[in-house]
Amino acid sequence: MFWLWLPVFVAFIVSIPFARFFIKRCILYTKLVRLCKRRGFELKATHRFWFLGNRNRKSLDLYIKTETTIFSIKLFGCMRKNTKIIVKENGDYFIRKYYAFLSSKNQAILFSDSGAKPFNKYRFEIKDTSKPVRKIILQHPAAIEMRNQPQHGSEIILDNGDTLHGTEIYSLKAFIKQL
Repeated sequence: MFWLWLPVFVAFIVSIPFARFFIKRCILYTKLVRLCKRRGFELKATHRFWFLGNRNRKSLDLYIKTETTIFSIKLFGCMRKNTKIIVKENGDYFIRKYYAFLSSKNQAILFSDSGAKPFNKYRFEIKDTSKPVRKIILQHPAAIEMRNQPQHGSEIILDNGDTLHGTEIYSLKAFIKQL
């Protein structure tokens, strides 16, 4: 009789990262909408389910108009917590997934890299150019860290507000503080 429940158990385990991603994006939706209403900013979505935007879609997901600036935002999230995003000098990025951690030294073991994907393919164009436009990559759920890998040299850890290929990188918490 156990074998009948096995597919249900496996489906539950597999769906945990998707549920986490969906819940985090719902939190992003409520925080941004509340912030814009409270401060009088104008939030414009570019498609119906903008809060579920992913890194594979080339166009921006939303933009926020403030009194002085327009923030053109592309959502960029990671399905699992144990990931690092490494962006190369040539504009490609790959995702490094970690599968196990040593609890005593906080060191990761067993990782795999995804295939290279173009990072600078995103189009941040908007029709309203009355104010200066800032291009934002908003990570939510955020990876453990985001790194820049120069052509010759070691990887450099990026922080909130750093510019990479003409776009600023932010987590949700840092972006809300910056607004």
